[in-house]
Amino acid sequence: MEDKDFYYDLLKFQSQMVATRSNFALFFQSMLFGAVASLADKETFIPIWLLMLLGLSISIMTGYLNWVTNTIASRAIEKFASYDNKLNNILDEIDREHKFYYKNPITKIMVYIFPTLTSVVWIGLLISWGYHRFC
Repeated sequence: MEDKDFYYDLLKFQSQMVATRSNFALFFQSMLFGAVASLADKETFIPIWLLMLLGLSISIMTGYLNWVTNTIASRAIEKFASYDNKLNNILDEIDREHKFYYKNPITKIMVYIFPTLTSVVWIGLLISWGYHRFC
């Protein structure tokens, strides 16, 4: 296996790992959104605010894990580059051939935007529920 293929596969693996984790979290949160919407006006044995806190905690945990994964992969690539100057040429070549994986805007969207957006939605639902419940 050439060096270029190794680093390309490493970057692709990191990107796919973040995407897979985010897809699972988004699917689970969509199920929670459905449960909250269907149970909003009913008395149930599970308090609705508990489901909202579960969704918020999953959003925060997913964002944190994605951030850690992205940080570790970025630092590993930087460390590899400091050990071997040839890696900079390899990364530039990967960037020219496969822009999707080296400078990947989708990874940044999956790492930062989706968990932040879902956290904001859960916080908004908690505030709205608390306002309607107690006011």
